[in-house]
Amino acid sequence: MRNRHQQIKALIAAELRIPADSLRDDLTIESIGFDSLQAAEVILSIEQKLNCEIDAPQITAALTGDTRLTELVDMIVAVIPEEPSDAGTGTD
Repeated sequence: MRNRHQQIKALIAAELRIPADSLRDDLTIESIGFDSLQAAEVILSIEQKLNCEIDAPQITAALTGDTRLTELVDMIVAVIPEEPSDAGTGTD
């Protein structure tokens, strides 16, 4: 599960255009300039990369300026299926 957390943090860092190692878990999303629109964009990126569906409104509605980065990552990880299907591996 730790790998999944790092993957989500990397996607958040990419959205913010900052180095992933600068994102400390104790930072609030407000302090890093992360808003609900960016959260929705990160969720869309996760859905595409992991070929899964995430209830974006459920997560973005739970966000406040005081939400810590680790809480946001935990929220996202909690709704990702354990083993999302791999895109492009199905047969038609």
